[in-house]
Amino acid sequence: MLNVLMSFQAKILPLSSSTYANQQAQKAYCVVTKDSVVKNVSIAFLDQLKADFTKRYGGGKADTATAKSLNKEFGPVIKGHMQYIIDHAEEVEKLLKVKVQVSEVKNIMLENIDKVLDSCYRYFDATSVIKG
Repeated sequence: MLNVLMSFQAKILPLSSSTYANQQAQKAYCVVTKDSVVKNVSIAFLDQLKADFTKRYGGGKADTATAKSLNKEFGPVIKGHMQYIIDHAEEVEKLLKVKVQVSEVKNIMLENIDKVLDSCYRYFDATSVIKG
């Protein structure tokens, strides 16, 4: 079990304001994994970690915190996220695949709506020229 938990290492690093990576919060969320950990699972872990960190410390507490001062409070949260991802890796991967499929369908629908609107505009333009 300890070996499995060692598959993840997570840190939240402050960035300078000139660095581009989520400039709004000015935080970088980084995870280092073994090659055996699927990339999408790592990204899901980071997304969940970022959401939880922002929810807890988004009001400015993280901006004024000194180095390592949040480790005691947020460290167990990180460990909990790691354990959840490790225990539910297959389900997380399936969920991510479904999200990708939904996103693809959404994009196709939006493209089709744009095509219909373009057709309507061309129709109304043509009818106004005929009437004109």
